[in-house]
Amino acid sequence: ALDPFEVPVFQIDMPMMESAINFGGEILVVATHGPTVNSTHALLRETGERLGKSAQYSGLTVEEAWHDLARGDVEGHNQRLSSAIHQCIHRVKPSCVVLAQLSMTALLLSFPDPLSEFGVPVFTSGQYGFEFMRNFLINGPETTN
Repeated sequence: ALDPFEVPVFQIDMPMMESAINFGGEILVVATHGPTVNSTHALLRETGERLGKSAQYSGLTVEEAWHDLARGDVEGHNQRLSSAIHQCIHRVKPSCVVLAQLSMTALLLSFPDPLSEFGVPVFTSGQYGFEFMRNFLINGPETTN
């Protein structure tokens, strides 16, 4: 999309959403703010419709992790998220995890290899969004589609 100044504008979550939908299966959406699970489910549905693919969704909210991060306790945030994700994965058996907020990308500081930690891919808007932007800036728009 272009704004009136002809500067490309990207939604930071979109590359993550597309990656999760393309991965498919049961997507566990994890958030640290309650309403974000529903809005992320809606964005995943819209993305799936646009890509012509479907997936199932479940949700998990870990509000306490947000409070940890707000206090500057990144390690506490990451450990609390990790514990909650591990517990939920055993119940839900998702094919992948989507972290619904950009701030949650901090989990990768403690768990740089989420696939080996959780047994399923973990998609973050920080990683996927900024990789998309890097590719766009280096290679131009034709390589990011």
